[in-house]
Amino acid sequence: MKTISGMVLGHLLSTHVPGNLGIVVRRSLPKLRDSTQRIFLEVLDRSKANVEFREMRDGWPGRIIYPDTGSEVVFRETKDLGRFLGPEYGWFAIDEAQEEPEQVFKDLMGRLRLPRAEKYLKAMLFTNPPRRGHWIQKMFPKEGTWERLVDVNGVMVRITFRMIRSRTSENPFLGSEYIAQLKLTHSPEELRGILSGEYRSDFDGKPVYKPPFSTALHVGSFPVAKATVARGWDFGYHHPVVTWSQMLRCQHQRPHWRILRELILEDLDYKELHDKVVEYGQTWFPDHNRYMYIDAGDHAGTQTSDRGPGPIIQLAQPPYNMQFRYQAVRDVDPGLRFHRELLRTKCQCGHYLLEVDRECPEVIEMFQGGYHFPKDRGGQVKPDAKPVKDGYYDNIADSVRYTGWNLYRAARQDQGFMAELEKWQGPQADDPHIVEAKDFTWMGDWAGNEITQDTWERAYEESRLMQRR
Repeated sequence: MKTISGMVLGHLLSTHVPGNLGIVVRRSLPKLRDSTQRIFLEVLDRSKANVEFREMRDGWPGRIIYPDTGSEVVFRETKDLGRFLGPEYGWFAIDEAQEEPEQVFKDLMGRLRLPRAEKYLKAMLFTNPPRRGHWIQKMFPKEGTWERLVDVNGVMVRITFRMIRSRTSENPFLGSEYIAQLKLTHSPEELRGILSGEYRSDFDGKPVYKPPFSTALHVGSFPVAKATVARGWDFGYHHPVVTWSQMLRCQHQRPHWRILRELILEDLDYKELHDKVVEYGQTWFPDHNRYMYIDAGDHAGTQTSDRGPGPIIQLAQPPYNMQFRYQAVRDVDPGLRFHRELLRTKCQCGHYLLEVDRECPEVIEMFQGGYHFPKDRGGQVKPDAKPVKDGYYDNIADSVRYTGWNLYRAARQDQGFMAELEKWQGPQADDPHIVEAKDFTWMGDWAGNEITQDTWERAYEESRLMQRR
């Protein structure tokens, strides 16, 4: 249903835009011919189109000419796409786009610039719903139509995106027996993608944290407390991740850890990431100044390589002056066991020791199984297997792990450190208590608005000397 709709649109663009050039691609030539190209030929047959077949191979045309308009359509596999990126195209179609790396889409977008079709340029992707975290899900996160404005030499250019979700139940040519067969042979998560057209949450492996993780038990909406915010940093260039958390004691004096916000970006160095973190932090935590954060990261960020000092070393220098807590950990297994213990432990207050806010959908997906152990060829998980390093969910997991291992674990063991994390030192206009500068130390009592910037700086430096930061 999705493919035939796209092939009809490609045919119309070729018949109504003189001199148009389109390209239809799929991962392999057999799949291209047996499905996508066959459907395009059916469209031509039904429409009685006047076309000519060229580049015949095994009875299949590699190029179709429209003599009446001078338009052409070519069919190619994407395994060696570089050979076909010379021409400029007026439209392209990627069938089963979930099979393709994002670079294929980017490469074709770079050739979508045929001058004769300038007003009708179209990029089309057809696919079964991929898993959450897939590049398609990030590029098309919602159903419907939306626009993005791009600044090109001072001129704002409008780009339109549209996602059409087609549900199996809407296909009039499929009977109830087909759906019944699917229900007998597929998992609930697989059915969610097939029948409803929604992005799936199933993963090829055994989840690291599920069980015990459950959205019903560990996910909720939590207020931001007037207390220190902990940030966990993973500096992976292609997908850097920062998570924001708070650690507070309940009425039973047990420390709880709540992950409140997430930030997953693409292709940023440490300077650009820092600026984005500050920008988003000001939006999410407007009452928190720069001294109300504590940061954790990977020990590898303190190393110097052939590319220079690591990001933690760089961010410790002016103008950033950041201090990270870190620990050299060769084996991630203790950290994984620690987090599973927190997810299993329910406090007398009714909450689990580790919870996640609904504002962190990618962290939730990580716990659901995005972060998982690989299966071998027999479909089994080896006892000594390590989690898959996919460059996305493992970065999210590392960000969370740095916070838990370096900050929450320390807070559980050190009551003084836990007490400091709970104290608020931000502005409160109606608080009558005024803190004298001579009594002021990091994570101390309430601070009034009249505390000067110099006082903040001195208190912060004092806390670092005392190893409280």
